[in-house]
Amino acid sequence: MHSSQTSVSSINLPKIQQSQSALNSPAERINFMISGNQSVRSQESTVANSMLHHDFSQMRSYSCVKKDKWDNKFKLLEVRRELRYTSNSAKSTKHLMQSISPQLSSKSAFKQQISLWGKESSAFKQSVFFNDKEMEKHLAQEIEKLEDEQHEQGIWKKIDESFENPAEDNNQKVIIGDEAADNYYKHYKKLDKVQQQNKFFEIQDSTFTSILTASQKKMVTPCKIGLIKPKGSEEDLVIKNMKYGDSYAEVLSEGMRRVPHIQNFYMSGNRITNKGADDLLKTISKKARVLELAENQIGRIGCEHISRALYDRDSKIEILNLEGNKLGDAAVSLILNSLGNNKTLIILNLSKNYLTDKSAEKLGSLLDTDYYLKELYLHWNQIKAPGGAFIFTSLTDNESLKVLDMSCNSMGSGGQCVDEVCNFLIKNVEMRHLDISNNYFNVESSLKISEALVKNKTIYGFHYSGNAGYIDSRGFLVVNESQEQNLTGIHVKKRINGNKALGQFILRNNRDIDLQDCCWICEGWNEQTITWEQDKSGEGVPDPLFIHFNFENYRSNYTGKPTSSTIEYKRMYPPGHLFYFYTLDETVCIDKQDPQKLALNPEGKQVTSIMQYDGKLVDADLEQLNKIDIKKNENVLDENYNPTISILPRTPDPTYIPAKTKKKRVKWTFPISLFAKWRPDDDEIIKKCFEYDWDNCKIQQKVKKQEDQDQLKEFLRSKYKHIKETYKHFASLAPIQDIWCIQNGPWLELISIINILDQKVKDADINLKWTATISGGDKSNFRNPERGINRHQLMEALVRIAEEKYILKYGKVNTFYEATKLLWDEHLESVFVEKYNQHKWRVEQYWIEDIDLCLKNYKKIIDHIYKKFAKLKVKPGQPPFMCLEELNKIVTVAGLLEDEHFGSSVANMAFNFSMMTQIDELQSDRIFQMSQVEFYEALTRIAQEACLTVGPGIYPADYEWTWEKRQQQSLAYKLEGLILRLLDTVCDSSFKAQYPKIEKSFFVKVDDSDEYED
Repeated sequence: MHSSQTSVSSINLPKIQQSQSALNSPAERINFMISGNQSVRSQESTVANSMLHHDFSQMRSYSCVKKDKWDNKFKLLEVRRELRYTSNSAKSTKHLMQSISPQLSSKSAFKQQISLWGKESSAFKQSVFFNDKEMEKHLAQEIEKLEDEQHEQGIWKKIDESFENPAEDNNQKVIIGDEAADNYYKHYKKLDKVQQQNKFFEIQDSTFTSILTASQKKMVTPCKIGLIKPKGSEEDLVIKNMKYGDSYAEVLSEGMRRVPHIQNFYMSGNRITNKGADDLLKTISKKARVLELAENQIGRIGCEHISRALYDRDSKIEILNLEGNKLGDAAVSLILNSLGNNKTLIILNLSKNYLTDKSAEKLGSLLDTDYYLKELYLHWNQIKAPGGAFIFTSLTDNESLKVLDMSCNSMGSGGQCVDEVCNFLIKNVEMRHLDISNNYFNVESSLKISEALVKNKTIYGFHYSGNAGYIDSRGFLVVNESQEQNLTGIHVKKRINGNKALGQFILRNNRDIDLQDCCWICEGWNEQTITWEQDKSGEGVPDPLFIHFNFENYRSNYTGKPTSSTIEYKRMYPPGHLFYFYTLDETVCIDKQDPQKLALNPEGKQVTSIMQYDGKLVDADLEQLNKIDIKKNENVLDENYNPTISILPRTPDPTYIPAKTKKKRVKWTFPISLFAKWRPDDDEIIKKCFEYDWDNCKIQQKVKKQEDQDQLKEFLRSKYKHIKETYKHFASLAPIQDIWCIQNGPWLELISIINILDQKVKDADINLKWTATISGGDKSNFRNPERGINRHQLMEALVRIAEEKYILKYGKVNTFYEATKLLWDEHLESVFVEKYNQHKWRVEQYWIEDIDLCLKNYKKIIDHIYKKFAKLKVKPGQPPFMCLEELNKIVTVAGLLEDEHFGSSVANMAFNFSMMTQIDELQSDRIFQMSQVEFYEALTRIAQEACLTVGPGIYPADYEWTWEKRQQQSLAYKLEGLILRLLDTVCDSSFKAQYPKIEKSFFVKVDDSDEYED
């Protein structure tokens, strides 16, 4: 190194710095410049070649001799300083040329300057150059050499910078943080450079380089594969449902070799098969604590790796999820065989793996000896009764397992295991959460399980949907025989998740008929104590005191015999709004002590169909109810599966035994009837309907004069109620499917009734008015059909007819208002006002006590029919409603159409007449959706036309019924006859079997002994 320095410093550079004043003429200056430049270039080339060779020699020496790397680097810097000095000398030559003549910046200018100098001294020209072209060529070469020097200096500068920057993979880059993804992308852009650095300097690949290099080899698009992330724990790898496949699994395994601290692997749904599992599980199975590989296809090879890891005495696996891998008995047996001595695994999920009774037998043997497994999931396999018997026999004395999911198997078929299940329920005291839904348990088996479950007070979450029964709000199994036929129904259910509440939202109504399939754990039910203080909450001794909750359809709950002036009632309640009230001494009331617990009744001013302790239904006027907001309890069980609540499941209320009292007859009023929810028309509704129809018809376009239009509007407003009632009658005669409108046939019938045709007003004129009215509507709106007049168009049609007769044909008046008034007085009033008044029938014949009592007495039958049929067009989340097609189906099944006196349009008219008035009939579907209170009226209207024989006991059994005698019966008798016909023809056989046999009519007078309660 020292000799090289000597050789560089001994080179004699030309003294180009000598004074320019010594050169007297331009020719002498040029001669000096050229000769000096050649000398400089010659020596510069020698020095540059020497230094360049020496520099690379030193770089090689630096990479080989690591001990002297700092000394070598300093020597290289000295050599570079010598080289820079030579380059600066070359620059000075160029500057000297420019100092001689500033115009020498271009070749043409330089040539022109030389020509001028040649005129001054031709002798110099001949002594230096033979001609101008030779001189120009030589100078151009010198300028090109100077440009090459500048380019070379740029290269050396880059070499310096590259040499002095540290290698990329020597800089530790974090894989978790806000800049991790950005650094990963930048690293990918210079991957080739990093790979060369690592090979040259023998540096180990970083996590970034390992992943990217593996991606290149597998020819897949580089991605972060869960290792590079903006946030999260360093111990977690989360790549759920990314569909990466085997190629990325190999890339991930390469990255995992550089990240040793990851223990929790969440890799469900990534299309990992045998090949990918072989690469990946070799790397991670021995260090994994959580291994979630659901919805992959790891196959037998993957199970072998997991089996070896579980068998290892240093195994760390606590949670193993292989759901949906379709492994089968053979592959799963490898894992089960390795669990005999394992003491770390606490959660095992083998759902959806085609497991049969063979695997169930091995699981039974494992549960006999395994006292470490806490949760076992076997959802949706092929385990039948023999396999279920193995498992539940082993679980009888097992003291470890807390959660078991056996849903969607076939334990109710292929034999009997119900005795083993019952024995387990009675004896096991460790199980906390059990799911045996959808296992084909029939009524007989369900009754046995129900009896055994009553004795179990440790299972806080029990799932039984899809079998013959359901779990009520207290945890009891209620056997429902009508579910027998639905055991093979749709398997849509909520999946249990250990001791955790499910995150999904549970849709609830302001008043639930009766919550079914309840689970305190999954739904997050909460414990709450409700207090009643005597003479503060309400007046009188609270004995007996009943409380009614909205989630139980306001069924009565006895609070128990009071032992002090304060009664505390403790229950588990579902999360959400809890509405409740009390019954004290047969009087419905609320607790007014705390105003913060009061809220408006969501049903209005009345609560209907309140079930009392004796099963009777009553109605009560309550504008306010008590209300508590129940928070979701995320921890019914703690992390050790111990309950955090004091209430035991399946704890019944105290039994109330009433004293014998005389029945009290309540005075009948409309608010306590079943009709109370039906909203009659009032002035406000009529006004809104008129304004809506006025805005949507074309009268305003027809009548141009504002004064005439205003008078006409006020007149039509005063007559609108009768116009609306008439429209409803004729629209019901021939609807287009279930769309109400007046088609041409009913329209001509209306024209005939009002007697408008004469010598001047012809059929053709009226038909033109009908066509003009229905044209120009929104054809895309199915509620406004092209071939019929809608409600908002009837007023327009009448105005057009008035114009035709009284303005155009007879010329009696000049304004539309006068013409319409004449039409009303002469043709419409006598027909519209009285003949089509549906509300008159409602008030005089329907809204009476006998009809209400009959409906209440047979309400279970009516509700069953409504629930059975009201679902054809109901969308998910909608409250049930009945459409016109379903009502016609009821009439057909009941055989009413077989009677010659029963018209085919009766059901249509009963449906439309019973519907409450809706303001918007163009954009809303409510006019096609019959509620239950409207269904009561529709049945009564059908009964009036059917005139069926009355119930037994009113007339002798051999009484001869003629059509005239049937017509003469009261409407209440006719209604009872229809309901009994529907019970025989429409109701399900299971419902009829449960319903008490009707031996006498409801209207048969009772004996005196029936007036007292037992």
